[in-house]
Amino acid sequence: MEPYSFRRTCEGHLVLFVVNDRGELRSYRLDRIAGVAVTRTPFRPRYAVEL
Repeated sequence: MEPYSFRRTCEGHLVLFVVNDRGELRSYRLDRIAGVAVTRTPFRPRYAVEL
């Protein structure tokens, strides 16, 4: 996944916006992410990164 932006919802939840491996824009609530793995695979941003 390519991370692009963190946003806060009206309810106060933090959401991570990404482009997944199929090129689709997806959003994930941070409190529901069970784990992550950092890789050394670089990516060239398709959009402006707002992290």
